[in-house]
Amino acid sequence: MAKVGSTEDELKDSEGEYACIKYNITDLEKTLISGAQKGYMKVVYDKDSRKILGCHVIGDGAGQICSMFSLLIQSGITIDKISDYVFNHPTYAEVLNDIASKVKQ
Repeated sequence: MAKVGSTEDELKDSEGEYACIKYNITDLEKTLISGAQKGYMKVVYDKDSRKILGCHVIGDGAGQICSMFSLLIQSGITIDKISDYVFNHPTYAEVLNDIASKVKQ
């Protein structure tokens, strides 16, 4: 289990609008290879600026995934900009593209 940035509960009292993306990390090929059977993550981002505010992961690769999101949060990268990057396959980092795709839907 790992967390970086703000949680949804912490943001409920804030004045800005935020959105959440939920993702089952067992959909990643990397977790299939590792044999993981459970995994879940939530990404919180600002609706106006589109900047990532937080990431919370339970399951295989949680630390690696949150490390990637930590860099994005510190750099002020928007949720939409993630889809411009290419990630190796199979890695936990691929979840970033999946998250960006979910936002565009």
